[in-house]
Amino acid sequence: MNQVAPPPVGQLPNGSSFPIPEDHLTAVLGIPRKILREARSSSAQGTDWEFAGKRIFWSQKAADRFVADLAPDPSPGIPSEPENAPTPPPGGTLPPPTTSSVQVEMEKVQVLKVVAWNFPNRRVIHCVHCVEANGAAGAEAHPPARVAVRVKDSRLFRAGMRVLARPTVGSAWQFEGNPENPSAGPRGPRWPGRW
Repeated sequence: MNQVAPPPVGQLPNGSSFPIPEDHLTAVLGIPRKILREARSSSAQGTDWEFAGKRIFWSQKAADRFVADLAPDPSPGIPSEPENAPTPPPGGTLPPPTTSSVQVEMEKVQVLKVVAWNFPNRRVIHCVHCVEANGAAGAEAHPPARVAVRVKDSRLFRAGMRVLARPTVGSAWQFEGNPENPSAGPRGPRWPGRW
């Protein structure tokens, strides 16, 4: 059975039992959101999925069931065992086959420092890795290169502010909130330069 790994503990919305964001499922599985929306309509809210603010989170059990439903069914004409299956040793038996579970890890949330915010595109800020927050290992692994972070309104951010962000598929990172209060989720500043 394939599994989708939940985000690291501490990044769950308010300690919920729904650890997998729907946008993570679409990115990892490479499927359009329309298919997940159809699957959501046939499943129960509160047991399989739940809203947390404006985001939708799936339970681990429901995500595993969805991934299993996406897997192609073996055709009756295809043998269940491959042709190059190992032969049992003389006088013995093979150990039972193990099912390999595919783990897809979400990128870890990182602390970034805002360096530029005043762009014609109001939904983007530029940040660099915050060395003191990510530690010395973070400084060696990530040179001080600018990364674009998608936000709701860049006019509320100022240079020097620290933010949480996660690398995503593509060039822009996903905004994840305030590093001093990560349990609040991806909520932006209330006033310019202040959380």
